[in-house]
Amino acid sequence: MILKIDGLKIYEDGSLEGNLTGSDILTKYLIRAGIEYVFGVPGALMLPFLDRIYEDENIDMIQATHEQSAAFMADGYARIRGISACCGTMGPGALNLVTGVASAYMDSVPIIVITSQVYASDIGKGACQEGTGEGRTPNHNKIFESITKYSVRIQTVDQLPLFVEKAIRIAKAGRPGPVHLDIPANIFLESAYVRICPNKNLQLLPDNIVNSSSSIEEMFDVLDEAKFPIILSGNGVRISNSHSYLLELVKTLNIPVATTYMGKGSFPEEHSLALGCIGAYGQEIANKIVFEECDCILALGVSFQEFATFGWRKELSSKKIIQIDIDVSEIGKNYPVAVGINADLRTILPQILKQTRLASFNKRFNFEELVSGLKDKYGYYSYRFVSNNSTLQPEEAIMEISNFVNSNDIVCVDVGEHAYWTQLLIKSNSPNSFIINGGLGSMGHGIVASVGVALAADKGSKVFCICGDGGFLMTGNSVNTAVKYKIPVIWCIINNSCYGANKRLQETMLKKRFIGTELPSVDFASYSTSLGATGYTVENTIELNSAINKACKSNVPVVIDILVDKEAGPSKRKKINQ
Repeated sequence: MILKIDGLKIYEDGSLEGNLTGSDILTKYLIRAGIEYVFGVPGALMLPFLDRIYEDENIDMIQATHEQSAAFMADGYARIRGISACCGTMGPGALNLVTGVASAYMDSVPIIVITSQVYASDIGKGACQEGTGEGRTPNHNKIFESITKYSVRIQTVDQLPLFVEKAIRIAKAGRPGPVHLDIPANIFLESAYVRICPNKNLQLLPDNIVNSSSSIEEMFDVLDEAKFPIILSGNGVRISNSHSYLLELVKTLNIPVATTYMGKGSFPEEHSLALGCIGAYGQEIANKIVFEECDCILALGVSFQEFATFGWRKELSSKKIIQIDIDVSEIGKNYPVAVGINADLRTILPQILKQTRLASFNKRFNFEELVSGLKDKYGYYSYRFVSNNSTLQPEEAIMEISNFVNSNDIVCVDVGEHAYWTQLLIKSNSPNSFIINGGLGSMGHGIVASVGVALAADKGSKVFCICGDGGFLMTGNSVNTAVKYKIPVIWCIINNSCYGANKRLQETMLKKRFIGTELPSVDFASYSTSLGATGYTVENTIELNSAINKACKSNVPVVIDILVDKEAGPSKRKKINQ
């Protein structure tokens, strides 16, 4: 049966056929991919596309205060929902997207990045904001090709269905990441006769990954010889939604699990075999076991990044490492491996769980008592800190915030010194409950990404953003976006009037010659109120408790300016287990 509506043929399987403009085609493909929002800043030559979005009840535009913020918001949204889109006009609009897109690329977040371009007939004439690379103009595609999986300029409207569908497939296939479509203005307006099939026909491209049973046998051989094996769970477990398989694997192997900070939450940190995060911001028990005690590491979706390994400590080179990763370039990149398996975790872990040999490991290892004892010895998310200062300390503030974070809530952490305390003191028990831009490490990311996260989060989930005053000065105007669209986020600013992490480095490296670290005193509560949010300033835990309590009940954007000790830093603390 075929229906005809507005000149379009609609088939029983949901396919559409007819004469569509480029704006129609792009909008329908985005909707078919499950994209509900396009984050961006409007531009003149983008208007036909934005007007088409305005007309469709299945998709909407979220206006950002800056194109970088549009990309950060899309990044946050995609981490929860699996894919998103952002847009910017040509020239400066496209260039402003770059940091946000690069941040998503390094963290493997799939985003459809759309930039407009001058009319095809104007290319090379030096039109205002042209971004083709002709003459003295920036080249959108050359800029984006190094920070996306795929970048293409559409030449004709007839090409649009092919390239949009290809881009969406590439964004989600294999190791996910952003893709870029550069679209000349005339293509938004021109028409083509096309047929758009329903989403079920949008298959991912093959990953060219062969799961070898012999590699799995080699993995079992190495585990069989190990006396103290552990699992290290990384960002790949979260991205591939493989956490349930990991839990099942641990039930049989019965060995401890540590995570990287990008993998935080991929294994519940309340589990009896959980060690927490490794690295500079990690749990002491995790670092002790991973770097000193264990002899074998089953690394799942782990890149062995700088912060996770204390700058690539040599101790890991002596471990037998079994590395499973969807990106073959990550295998053996930073440490030699005993076994390397290039595979999608969501495919390979079920295969491992079906192996009859796995049963031989059942109850062979029993580390629960050892892990419990070491947690008592070194502390595990339960610390008190020695300080001679009566001023509110950053760790006291983070611990107070942690009292309000429930299991279904999400904590977005901006880049900065406060990330140390947050990772050390707040437990994560589910994937996507702890979000940080760990690859590029863009300051200001968490402040804006939290808006996208809150828009995507399940109803009833609170979203906290823990940030510093330095990051908030960079992107805090995005509070206005949350206000405009009624998106509740609770921003907790750990305000120490400086770039804390850099100041600590200058204390040692430059012998307290401080250069560019001090920040002006800003009344963030009043500033946030001027943007339409609710603002509080607090100076002690009693005031902080009251402010968070009000924020949790209000369901509106709230900014809490937490004034803490300006001289406090991780290196100055002596942890004492409670």
